Amino acid sequence: MAHKKILVVEDEAHIAELIGDIIAMLDREVLLAFRGSEAVQFIDQHPLDCVVMDITLPDMNGLQLYHHICSRYPHLSHRFVFMSGAEPDEDLEKLLESSENKFIHKPFQVVEFKAVIESLLKQIGE
Repeated sequence: MAHKKILVVEDEAHIAELIGDIIAMLDREVLLAFRGSEAVQFIDQHPLDCVVMDITLPDMNGLQLYHHICSRYPHLSHRFVFMSGAEPDEDLEKLLESSENKFIHKPFQVVEFKAVIESLLKQIGE
């Protein structure tokens, strides 16, 4: 079985690395991007199975990046885990209600994050 590729878009290196380690423990391939522009480059170079993304990035809003990715790769539209230390705003709430995407508050527990990823992988047919 081919490894699932998961893109992690998180500007805080220590959080990105922790997330990468958790995903690697699930025997998945991890790509790390620290800016939205890096994520855009990755999506054109690597077939992805899902995306874990911080809502607040230094160069673009997470929802803008989501819409950009989905416009090019619509099959990913229900394969996101959004993260934030703040409550989801109205736009994100609407997106979460109308899709199968997940949201997790930061800081999170490793067990909680792992459960969210496993749930998403199960949902997409893993």
